[in-house]
Amino acid sequence: MPMKRSQILVIAVCALMLGACGSKAKPTADPSAPPTTAALGPTAPLTGLPEHDKDKRGRTLLTIKIDNHPLARPQFGIDKADVIVEEKVEGGLSRFMALFQSQDSSKVGPIRSLRSTDANWLKAEGGMVAYSGGIDPVKELLPQNGLIDIGADNHGMKYYKRRGDRPFEHSMYTNTDTLRELTPKNAKAPPPLFDYVRPDEKFGGAGIAPVTSASFRMAGLPTAVSFDWTWDAGKGLFMRGTDGKGAEIESAGQIGMKNVIVQFTPYRQTPWRDRANTPVDEATVVGEGEAWVFSGGQIVRGHWARASLGEVTKFTDSTGAPIKLQPGQTWLSLVPPGEFSEV
Repeated sequence: MPMKRSQILVIAVCALMLGACGSKAKPTADPSAPPTTAALGPTAPLTGLPEHDKDKRGRTLLTIKIDNHPLARPQFGIDKADVIVEEKVEGGLSRFMALFQSQDSSKVGPIRSLRSTDANWLKAEGGMVAYSGGIDPVKELLPQNGLIDIGADNHGMKYYKRRGDRPFEHSMYTNTDTLRELTPKNAKAPPPLFDYVRPDEKFGGAGIAPVTSASFRMAGLPTAVSFDWTWDAGKGLFMRGTDGKGAEIESAGQIGMKNVIVQFTPYRQTPWRDRANTPVDEATVVGEGEAWVFSGGQIVRGHWARASLGEVTKFTDSTGAPIKLQPGQTWLSLVPPGEFSEV
């Protein structure tokens, strides 16, 4: 039965003792490397995993807007993204920003249009943004926030292709290697998004508790997307479900994540409307609020805060200590506060 987020049940299981991953390689003297510990060595900025290839470590961020309409599923290639950011769009549906930095995919999609949330959230990370469509005021936010517009509207079918076996609105795909041909010479690597545990540390925080599953909705509307995460101890991952089914990735099976963050984020109505004349909402990404952080079969209920668009969001526990993730891929959902959850 649906209930308020504040009433969500967290089901306990035996605590799982997971060893943190990491390399024993010594750190290099490379001044361009992101902050690391001596035990771990150079790491990829958005996963915290070891990355000794200086060129790959220094690549700029490539963000691709991904469709999550029911007719767009299963998606392709997003299992290779370092981070996926999920935002609410019209009708209570959601759309993804797939952040590629340390990995690539020969096919990614379906690709969909921009929302104003995208440029605001991405300003601190910079890089290139791939998309298909969007109203002019929203597209103009990309250069205004220091982002590089490599959308299909400007670069056509050399960099974007359509599939004949998908409905037209959900049929555009791309290739990360091809898109990287558009990287400007002065492009920089993104700053780290999260804090990570050291090899001798475990995921933790004040009030940490075991959890087997949790479910959320993007809005109280009948059409709103629901999603859930279920802990798979064998894989050491939280497995994603969408609208009551496993969230499958074409040719890759159900997608799972090392870390999941649910950031309860207010939305406000913009002056713009979509093609169906529906008001377009925008996430209020500067501010603070509640955040639930899942990793290693456990949950820490904490707090998020972002002082400006130019700074990354900080996640802390109830004592104010940083919540450190396990190195690996992370899924971040910007869920409106007070919406419904089910377990």
